[in-house]
Amino acid sequence: MTYWLDNNGLTLADPDLMVRIYHDARLAEALSCCERPRHIVFKGLWMPAAAELERRWLLNILLSKWLEHCLDHRHIFA
Repeated sequence: MTYWLDNNGLTLADPDLMVRIYHDARLAEALSCCERPRHIVFKGLWMPAAAELERRWLLNILLSKWLEHCLDHRHIFA
């Protein structure tokens, strides 16, 4: 999942999140994201993870918040 954002005239894919979908369990898992956010709005929210479990936790929180945002703004997924 990618959001294309304008950043001082440049178009950035941020956050650029890779998601695994488990259709049978009706579950989504965030697998990876860019090392650190590139868009100015997200830079203040970024924190490096200390361990793998924390990294996965933060990615899945990001996925949850992002999906909430998309639904709040009536985005659809084809």
